[in-house]
Amino acid sequence: MRPAVLLLSAALLCGADGKPEATIIPVKHLTGDAFERLVKLLSVFGARFSSDETLRSIVVYSTPETNAEMKRVVEALDRPDSRAAIGRNIALMLTFLKCDPSGAAKPVPPGMESVFKQLRAANLCRSVEVWDTLPIRLQEGRQGEANSRLASSGPDVPPANVQIKVRADSIVAKDTGRYARFGMFNVGFRVPYATSVGPNSTQYQFVDVGINTSGDFKEGQKSVLGKITGSGDGGAVFVVVELQVLD
Repeated sequence: MRPAVLLLSAALLCGADGKPEATIIPVKHLTGDAFERLVKLLSVFGARFSSDETLRSIVVYSTPETNAEMKRVVEALDRPDSRAAIGRNIALMLTFLKCDPSGAAKPVPPGMESVFKQLRAANLCRSVEVWDTLPIRLQEGRQGEANSRLASSGPDVPPANVQIKVRADSIVAKDTGRYARFGMFNVGFRVPYATSVGPNSTQYQFVDVGINTSGDFKEGQKSVLGKITGSGDGGAVFVVVELQVLD
């Protein structure tokens, strides 16, 4: 029976006319671990194929019917929110630094020595202090959101609010370590702004400021997002991002 089974498998692979063909299937969205999960899923077809993440493509060599079915599966899964994209959990720690470019120098917060060195080298900050921290848990391939009220900068000053919207599209392994590839990283602040100062009270209104970016963030490394201004005190806020991939 074994030779008959082999002959049947060969007939299914080559089709009735015995002529398989090659088809190139582009992969537009999935990268890193998500790309590898997609490739593993395609093995159920039993067809000959090869994949290359750098070229963002999968080459299939089989019958036209099998090629078309594999292409349909790839197109269905090649989306940021597909099951192929959803994978590992990620722990994010966001640290908000208040920076004064002209104030008196203060002791550098513990663990922020490398960050402060970077800011000082770029003449962006002379005095730095930690405003607040915000931990976030999210899952690869899904969008995560967090809203928080930050520590007030004074006894009579209303607290600022921050809203975070992030999407880690994939976990990517490089020679220098693992990275989370963010297709979206949005940090929005509502910051109190003093509009009038009286002998007994100060009036405030809120201004909306923030930053929207994307890119690869290395696991275990502190990454500094761009400067956020608009608080009305002449200073700036920097967002420091540190992440850990939870295996």
